[in-house]
Amino acid sequence: MNRNWLIGLGLATSIVAVLNLTHADNAFVQTVRSANVHRTADTGPMTILTRTIPLAAGATLRFSRPTGDIEIEGTDEASASLTVRTNGMETDIDASSFPLTIDAQPGGTLVQAEPGSSGFGDLTYVLKVPRSAQLEVEGDAGDLTAAHLKGGSFTAKLNRGNASVRDVIGPVTVKLGQGNLRLDAVDGATKAALGQGNIRLKQVHGAMSLSVGQGNIQLTRVDGALAVRAGQGRISGDLVGTNSGVTASVGSGDVSLTVPAAWDANVTLASDNGDLDLTGWPAGVDLSEQHRYEGRFGAGGSAIQLQTHHGSVRLKAEGASE
Repeated sequence: MNRNWLIGLGLATSIVAVLNLTHADNAFVQTVRSANVHRTADTGPMTILTRTIPLAAGATLRFSRPTGDIEIEGTDEASASLTVRTNGMETDIDASSFPLTIDAQPGGTLVQAEPGSSGFGDLTYVLKVPRSAQLEVEGDAGDLTAAHLKGGSFTAKLNRGNASVRDVIGPVTVKLGQGNLRLDAVDGATKAALGQGNIRLKQVHGAMSLSVGQGNIQLTRVDGALAVRAGQGRISGDLVGTNSGVTASVGSGDVSLTVPAAWDANVTLASDNGDLDLTGWPAGVDLSEQHRYEGRFGAGGSAIQLQTHHGSVRLKAEGASE
């Protein structure tokens, strides 16, 4: 809480943390409840509480909340912390009804926030962790951002909300029921599954497994083994680096990828109800009226397989003229 602001308005109130500690099997459970927080008008985000989270080196931090946005940032600090803010219009916030449970075990720490549905407005959880932390995040509704994580792992599961992950070294796994996903500057194995929404990857390096039931997948300067699937939507983008294998399939929609012209590959293009197009390789191949093509580029190599049931398929060599 911004103490200077409260004192300036003559509205300072004390926040009392009641800590219930139980010890069993080298673990402790800390339940935090805070006293009422008051203000007379909406003046922007207000902090409800800030807590330090015990986290041993190499342990996993699991964070769960039903609703609210989550902002995760890796830092150079050895400990983790959680700040809860509200953006609501409430003038009398019953912070004592805000339960935050911190359960530390030898293998990891579980943090659960269950504020209920009244009195708190729109909540934002700001989680600062060591850059190399192992993180698992889940929730029902709300947006998620995560940045500057290096050397650990990151897993997120949301029913509804958008997710953005950037500047990460290490494996990333994201599951969204409904929402959009964006990954920028990620170096590590990436797995993403969306029910409905769009996936956008930019400058991602490592094995990628991506799927969406309904939505588009856009790839920009990605490098690594690639397996992508869309039930209804479009897969497009450009690949860089070396050929580690590419599989892209769509139930209803187009597939269009650009790859380096120097790649050696065994290529299969297929469309049950649409056109095929090769731009840049090999010269003299006419794919008009064809629904399947198999060929070898260069000396052959890892497979490039692009297919759709309803739609067109296009494979282009980088730098080739239209």
